[in-house]
Amino acid sequence: MARLVYSVRKRPYHNGSECGDICVAREFKNHIFIGVVDVLGHGPSAAVLATAIEEFLYKNYQMDPEDMMISLHKHLQGSRGAVAGLCNLDLDSGEIRYVGIGNITARTFVSTNTRIISRSGVIGYNMPTPREEIARIRPSDVFIMYSDGVEEHFELGEYSELLTDDVETIASHIVSRFGKEEDDAICFASRYLE
Repeated sequence: MARLVYSVRKRPYHNGSECGDICVAREFKNHIFIGVVDVLGHGPSAAVLATAIEEFLYKNYQMDPEDMMISLHKHLQGSRGAVAGLCNLDLDSGEIRYVGIGNITARTFVSTNTRIISRSGVIGYNMPTPREEIARIRPSDVFIMYSDGVEEHFELGEYSELLTDDVETIASHIVSRFGKEEDDAICFASRYLE
């Protein structure tokens, strides 16, 4: 039976103590919901909103990603706003149904090196109609999602061990090596296994 092993690493901006980036991963009915959210700004007020978003995702993780994004937009109206990548991974088929608004990056490595596209916008403020993107991962593939506190365009040649490292090391290494000191950073790293 296929499974996903994963790890999350986050850190606040330089000299900060609280982080406005969060990740929620929940398994249900042979699917896994993964949500990575970056609240605009950083510091204590961003962390408070991030906690409220985390609670929202935990309550609604079985929703369709497009519907969840629309609901999250309504939930955040009047707030400082956020960007997010929300996806549902089918463990049987390896199909990823992804909806992204703003600068959250989602990528797959190994059988194919693919970047899954997010749409421009800010959730709670000026969000376009969400659009679902479909990707597929195969056994041993690595799937990662990260906030814009991580350099968006690092390439495999800059971290070739990504193909063989365990997921804890991948998440930690991406944040420590490619993270930006002036912003909160988070990385969800996973490997799809049969």
